[in-house]
Amino acid sequence: MISILYISWAIGQFFDKQKYLNYVKAFFTYFLGFLTFAIGVLSIGYLIDSL
Repeated sequence: MISILYISWAIGQFFDKQKYLNYVKAFFTYFLGFLTFAIGVLSIGYLIDSL
């Protein structure tokens, strides 16, 4: 959990340090990217198993 918060904080620092909304956007962006990656990996795994 700490690493997720740290990465979200680092992404938020990249855009604008003064706006707190950027940290929330960074968290959701990181989470969406991680979720997309996980779905992609699982889909490829199921595809390989079905062949």
